[in-house]
Amino acid sequence: ADSLAKLLGRLPAGGSLLAVGREGTSLHAAGGGPPLRLHAGIAAKRLRNAGAAGFQDSLLAACELRAGEVVIDATAGLLGDALVAAHAVGPGGRVVAMESIPLLHAVTSGSPSTLGDARADEALGRVSVLLGDHTALLRSMPDESADVVFFDVMFREPSKAAPAYAGLRSLADHRPLSAEAVRQAVRVARRRVVVMDAAAGEELERLGVPLYHRSQRKRFGVIDRSSPPPLTTATATTTTTPYLGAVVAPAKGHTAARRRRNTERRAAEAAATAAATAVALRELRELQGGDGGGGEEGAALPTAPPQPADSPAQLLAATCVCRDEVREALAQLRRSRKGRREEARVG
Repeated sequence: ADSLAKLLGRLPAGGSLLAVGREGTSLHAAGGGPPLRLHAGIAAKRLRNAGAAGFQDSLLAACELRAGEVVIDATAGLLGDALVAAHAVGPGGRVVAMESIPLLHAVTSGSPSTLGDARADEALGRVSVLLGDHTALLRSMPDESADVVFFDVMFREPSKAAPAYAGLRSLADHRPLSAEAVRQAVRVARRRVVVMDAAAGEELERLGVPLYHRSQRKRFGVIDRSSPPPLTTATATTTTTPYLGAVVAPAKGHTAARRRRNTERRAAEAAATAAATAVALRELRELQGGDGGGGEEGAALPTAPPQPADSPAQLLAATCVCRDEVREALAQLRRSRKGRREEARVG
């Protein structure tokens, strides 16, 4: 039989070779370079730190995973996040990872004898990997059939800090996360949907997912299903926008496509505006807290746009009003603080 080296030598430029053995399935590229195979990697360090005092894994903090839960990792990659989640849910839980690239699926489902870390080996037994587009796979799942669904969209932009993942990035699906995928995730999740983005990314705003936590390199957005916004009762002639709480009348006739586009645009703008308002409101409350909340600076403020709304246009108008009120209050508070500092300096 030809050796692996000889087989690789016969590959055309840009070709790849899958090798299956006791160490699992590895992917070799023409021209050499380290093979891509399933291993514990950074997940091993995260698993070791999971029980350390004072350490908090950002993904686990955003997901708030509990023992025995069912978790969906909709962007599997090399299962780093899936292994951490599988460890967190324990023996009674499980993780379903979704991978759309056949070559990556072959690697991650290759079942190596060991990942090089005992905790990772144990967690891998609770991970199953499905092949397919995550939107289609989520659409095929029953309502509330998982506890948490999370997406990692960070591979859309290259990272100078992670050259070891160059092989993975070259194979990864770089399409942006769609609003339909988020809608399906909200339908499937019993508790929450989590979206990870780069610290300087804009995916959370584009998708209208509220910011939950920020670290040095990542941002985490969370849609909490345990306390969903109230929805206007739908009738036979209306449909609901799942995670915005808006009721939309279906378009008819030749204007249907245009009305659908306008509806989606306004709903997305409303969600992005609401997310920006929440950030400004948190800043305002922090400033008020620093001043003891006294006087006019402690005045009550709206905490969310009025809901339910009869249409995305009304929801957008309500969120803009709420945003403007918060911005004006924030500007007034900053002016007041600046005035007091100047008075103190003069005195």
